[in-house]
Amino acid sequence: MNKWLALLGVAAWAGSVSAGSALANDQEFVIGLGVGIHTFSETDDVRQGSGTFADNSDEITQAGMVQLYGEWYLLNEVGFGLRFISLNGGRTYSSSVAELKQEVNINARFITVHWVPLGSEDYVRMGVMGGLGAASYEAKETFSDSTGQFGGDFEESESTTGSASLAGIYVDWGAEGFGARFGVNVISTNLDPIEIAGEELEVDGSGAAWYFDLRWAFE
Repeated sequence: MNKWLALLGVAAWAGSVSAGSALANDQEFVIGLGVGIHTFSETDDVRQGSGTFADNSDEITQAGMVQLYGEWYLLNEVGFGLRFISLNGGRTYSSSVAELKQEVNINARFITVHWVPLGSEDYVRMGVMGGLGAASYEAKETFSDSTGQFGGDFEESESTTGSASLAGIYVDWGAEGFGARFGVNVISTNLDPIEIAGEELEVDGSGAAWYFDLRWAFE
């Protein structure tokens, strides 16, 4: 009887070791691509409401986010990375004969530092990051005139650049190979004014974005 109990104990121990090995996370490199929604923390002179509506409901308060990144973990808990983030938001005014579309495109790139305080070698791990980099801000306006009575179609854009910083927290699940990540980025920008129609306008891309990524990890 004791022999069978011992064998069962060994089998259970071996199974737990096997499962732990299957779920172990020895990733050294991570490549990820994801999407999210960025909510601006401040109103700037380009995204503010046009005044057409009393409640300024046409203010651009959010933008779609796409991000691409690579991370290299020198140690299990500490890593470095490169991250590229693109934000796009806009509004459209239309009638039966014409349409005016206004867009804001913000592109930022960061050098990042990562720390994984929880689960650095586990299937599920939590990380925090910080980064510094540069950003560009483009204000674009496209007018479509189907009749030609308003002067025809046109497209105009102006842009500016500046610095940016990034802070974030994320939960990563999946061992080596395919996995996923859910997190939040907080972005701060310091941009030069943008000149539109001879007027200098203050712009800002700061805000927070919730995102979901697919990622690939390998040694």
